[in-house]
This record gives sequence, structure tokens and C-alpha cells, in this order.
Amino acid sequence: MNYLCVVPMSTACQARSDEIAERLGVSNLGLNGKPNHTHGDFQLLVAEDGLAIKKTGSNQKPLRVDFNTGSMAYRRVHSSRRNEAIARAVGIGKKSTVTVVDATAGLGKDSFILAMLGCSVIMLERSPIMALLLEDGLRRAAESDALAEIAARMTFETAEACEWIKRQQTLCNHVVYLDPMFPAKSQSALSRGDMQFMQEIIGSDEEFEDLFSCARASGADRVVLKRPLRAEGVSVKPTFSLKGKASRFDVFIREL
Repeated sequence: MNYLCVVPMSTACQARSDEIAERLGVSNLGLNGKPNHTHGDFQLLVAEDGLAIKKTGSNQKPLRVDFNTGSMAYRRVHSSRRNEAIARAVGIGKKSTVTVVDATAGLGKDSFILAMLGCSVIMLERSPIMALLLEDGLRRAAESDALAEIAARMTFETAEACEWIKRQQTLCNHVVYLDPMFPAKSQSALSRGDMQFMQEIIGSDEEFEDLFSCARASGADRVVLKRPLRAEGVSVKPTFSLKGKASRFDVFIREL
């Protein structure tokens, strides 16, 4: 992995930086290092208040997982089972408790909303870089008085989702949630901000059809596929769809 380097932001972070660099198999520039493109296209910043990814030579805001600021803080206050389409999509209300496998966890935002609404969430992420950011965000959430109860309903594993699903005996009484990173058809089609940043780091989910088939064969009560509002669907007709302002949830309920 030569497109990333680790950069400690203070003396207190050097040991953690060494640990992360060894885990990822990348270089640790140390406190006196001056990152440039010869060290990697991205920098993993290790600070006392958490981890972040920065694009080398860019003024773009570093990417981090934070469930206590911005849109996450707003939705924590204003979201409810009635006004969140994702709640209806996974079947909250049909059962007293819902266990969701978020097979494409990414930044964990949808997992957090589901846990906030009462679901137990198993988060899967294939990218070792995103896995580090998620672990860091969950750790900070667990240490927060405001978020600890929500974080307790979220578990995380670094895994290829299809392989993980196949290792389970059955996912009966579970919901599999998919929000894949589809390849952009053109530069203008790339989503902005965090999503574009993520696509540059981890790429697109090229084998999505295999994952979708794997999810449907898992025995899960339902599979929920999140797509852009006007995007084409998959070859299988959903049981029903729910539309939000920018996204659509195609819901596939297992036939009994």
C-alpha cells in the first residue's frame, strides 16, 4: 500500500502512529516528516482527538468518522422512526427489535441512524483504511455520554461482506443493508465531498451483483438496497421502494 503514509500530529501520538503504520504496511513519517506525493496520495493523520485522512497537496477538509457533529448531531436530535425512510425500509415497527447487517458500512452514517432508532447493527467494511476510521469513530462515540448508549448497539468487523455472510449459518431474523459505491460514469457524475473522497480511497464496489445475490441467498428477512433517487434498479424487481429527497430504498422481502 504505497498510496498512503501515516503522520503523527504530536509526540503523544507517535506510538499509535507506529502501530497503525505496521498494521497497514505503510511508512510513518514521524513528527518532522514533510509529506509529499512521493510518500503517498493520502495522509493518515493521527491526533489525540482521533484519526483523519487528508489528500496530499489538497485543501479539502480531512475525512473522519464523527457521530457527534454536523449532520449526525442534527439527525440525532430530529430523526424519528416516522420521518426516516430508512426506518421503514428495514422494518422498524414491524418488530420490537431489528438486527441489521450493514454490509457496506463506509463512514457508518446509516448504521448510526439505525442504531439511534433502536436497531442492533453489525457493520462490515472491506477497506482497512475505512476500518481504522470507523473503529476510531466508534471508540470516541462509546466514550461520549451522549452517544454511548447508541454506540453499544453497533459492532464492527473488517471483512469482505460476501465472505462474512457465507460464514454465517443463517441470517434469518436479520436485515441486510447495502449502500454500494457504484463506479461513476464520468467525472461529473462523481458525488461531491465525503463520497468522492471515499471513492478515491477505496474504489467502487465492482462485484456488487455477487454481493446482492449473496445477501438474497443468506436467509435474511429482507435485503435493503440504497440507491440515488433516479438511478436504475437491479435486475430483480423489489417488493417495494421508498423514496427520500436524494435516495431511494429498494426493499426485497424474503418469500416464505
